[in-house]
Amino acid sequence: MAFFKIETEEDIKNLNFFERIYGILFKPSVTIKNLMYQPKLVYPAVVKIGGIVFLYLLRYPVYVKHIRELLKMRLSQPDAGFTPQEIELAMKLAPKSVITSTLINNLLSWLFVVLAVYAIIKWVFRGRADVSELFSITGYAYTPVLIYFLICFIASFFTGELLVDMSPALLFPSLKGTTTYGFLRSIDPFMIWQFVIVWIGIKMSSRMNNSDVTWVTVFAFLVTVFVNIDYYKLLD
Repeated sequence: MAFFKIETEEDIKNLNFFERIYGILFKPSVTIKNLMYQPKLVYPAVVKIGGIVFLYLLRYPVYVKHIRELLKMRLSQPDAGFTPQEIELAMKLAPKSVITSTLINNLLSWLFVVLAVYAIIKWVFRGRADVSELFSITGYAYTPVLIYFLICFIASFFTGELLVDMSPALLFPSLKGTTTYGFLRSIDPFMIWQFVIVWIGIKMSSRMNNSDVTWVTVFAFLVTVFVNIDYYKLLD
């Protein structure tokens, strides 16, 4: 892109918002270096906490259908112990309550991951760690996931479904409802892209060796997956 012309350290320090977004997707080391100079927290907070909620609100009727079907499957399982009346009431209340709980869950999981990564880098691997940089880097690294949500938004007008399955779970439909299925369903190319950027960010900011950076990134990846595993295990 013509506007993305980086020649000096001063150019990197002065990236604007759109240059940072372009950079995090295609030249992540440039954006990460910019964030190390001047950590940015507004965009990371909005996308990490809002995230999928933006998709919920943009396609609210599809979201309502999606969440009610998912909840009905969950509550109708033999070991759930809910009466039909209780299930019906839960389905009426679910759409708005799930949005609230999603926002809270996203905030708490982001805080936990960043603070845990900070502690591991600083006290286990004795690397350089800065909390504001880690919040900034992990927030910008979430940008590929927003691309996935955009694809889901467009596809929903044709499929009537809220989410597009791009995960390995497509190969194992018989596992639906299991933890293994939820684990596989949580992983897609955009999530992997996200954590490649996280790896680069941790490597640059912590100055640790590749092996230690990989261990820290795998930890963050697994925490992220297991936070969502229960939600995904019943999805088609």
